[in-house]
Amino acid sequence: MSYKDRLAFSFHIPTKIVLGIPPVAILDPLLTVGLPQKLSEVSIPKENLAEVAKTAVADPAMRSNIRKVTDPGEIVPVLLSAW
Repeated sequence: MSYKDRLAFSFHIPTKIVLGIPPVAILDPLLTVGLPQKLSEVSIPKENLAEVAKTAVADPAMRSNIRKVTDPGEIVPVLLSAW
């Protein structure tokens, strides 16, 4: 999955929309604030990502997600790319 595909997936927007937005327009404000950019920067061990995925699938907020996800295995690759 390309960077722009992952970005589109993260924001739940079509990739074709992301293709028209310079990545710097999205990332610069985030970097300026100084917030952590990766899960590894907030003390989440890589070996715990499967458990994080299980928790995410069980979260009631997932019911309102546009893309239905019931398998934690679908979330782990996203978490790995964010780690």
